[in-house]
Amino acid sequence: MKLALAVKTNIRLDIEIEGNPVAVVRAETEVDGRIKSRDLVQSSGVVEWDTAVFKAIDQTSRLPLEANETLPKVVEFHFRPRE
Repeated sequence: MKLALAVKTNIRLDIEIEGNPVAVVRAETEVDGRIKSRDLVQSSGVVEWDTAVFKAIDQTSRLPLEANETLPKVVEFHFRPRE
């Protein structure tokens, strides 16, 4: 939840989206939390939403870590505009 919230706070979208479609993104991470790469696993069907999610991940660039915490090498995110 903390990881998704770090990205979600960077999502910017200037249009109203009908429904609550989900964009599923898989991100590869470094041990220090940096996002090495990201891929769209499932499109929301709304190009603007998918693009906003990708831009938010790129802007986040590093996921938050607590002391002595490690991230999995791959993190899967599910983003919906109304969550």
